[in-house]
Amino acid sequence: MIDGKLIVTYMKDAQNITEVYSLEGKKLHDVPLPGIGSVSGFGGKQEDKEVFFSFTSFTVPSSIWLYKVAENKVELFRESKLKFDASQFESKQIFYKSKDGTEVPMFIVHKKGLKLDGKAPTMLYAYGGFNASMTPGFRVSIIPLLESGGVYAMACLRGGGEYGKTWHEAGMLEKKQNVFDDYIAGAEYLIKSGYTSPERLALNGGSNGGLLVGAVMLQRPDLCKVAIPQVGVLDMLRFHKFTIGWAWVSEYGSSDNKDQFEFLIKYSPLHNVKKE
Repeated sequence: MIDGKLIVTYMKDAQNITEVYSLEGKKLHDVPLPGIGSVSGFGGKQEDKEVFFSFTSFTVPSSIWLYKVAENKVELFRESKLKFDASQFESKQIFYKSKDGTEVPMFIVHKKGLKLDGKAPTMLYAYGGFNASMTPGFRVSIIPLLESGGVYAMACLRGGGEYGKTWHEAGMLEKKQNVFDDYIAGAEYLIKSGYTSPERLALNGGSNGGLLVGAVMLQRPDLCKVAIPQVGVLDMLRFHKFTIGWAWVSEYGSSDNKDQFEFLIKYSPLHNVKKE
C-alpha cells in the first residue's frame, strides 16, 4: 500500500504485470513496466509518494526503477554496467500448439532484424516440472549466442507453475509425456517458423530439464543437432534409491509401484537407448 493505493504484481503468461487499485478494489491503471520481464519490490510506507522496484529481462540484468504513484510514471534509477548493448536485441512471446492442441507459451530472443531463413543457431531451453515457473531473467551465458546471431528460446511447458495447479498436474506422474510433447512441439515451431533447422538446433535443460532433454533426444533424434541434458534424472527406475531422489516420487512416481513402473519404463532415458 503506497500513497493510499494498492500496488499488485501478478504473473500472466509467465511474465509479470503490475496494476494499481484503489482501496475499494477498483483498478486504476497498469504500471508501465520497461518491457517483457520479471519485477519485484514496490515495498514502502503508506504515506510514500514514490517507491522502488527491480526489473530484469533476458537481455537486461537486474535494474532499479523509481515509480511515481500519482503520475503513474517509471524512471530508471540505477542499472548494471555491461559491455553488452541490449538495444540491439528483441524479446517476444509467442504461443504454439502442442500435440493435443494445448497452447504453450514460449519466449524468443534474438538480434533485431533477424532473417527467418532457418540458418540461425538456436538453443531451446525448458524445465517442465515441480510447479516451477520459467519466467524472464538475465542469463549471461546466452549473451555469446545472441551476439553471434543466434536465437535463445525458452518454452513454458506443462509441469511448471505458469498456470497454477492444473498446469502442473498435467505434466506429472502418468501425464509426464505431455511435457515431452510440449517441448517437441516448441522445437517444431522454431523450425517451421524459419528461426532454425534441425542441423542448427540445440536442446538444453538441467535436472528435471535434463530428464526432459534426455527423453526427447531419444524419442525424436531427428529434431536437433545437439542435446545437452545437464545433471539429468535419466534412470527413472532407480532415481528414488539415491541421494534426494526419494523426494521426487510425488512428481514422477516410483518403479516400486507396479502401475507407475508401467509409465516410467516407457520414457526412462536409460532404458530407451536403442542400438543403431
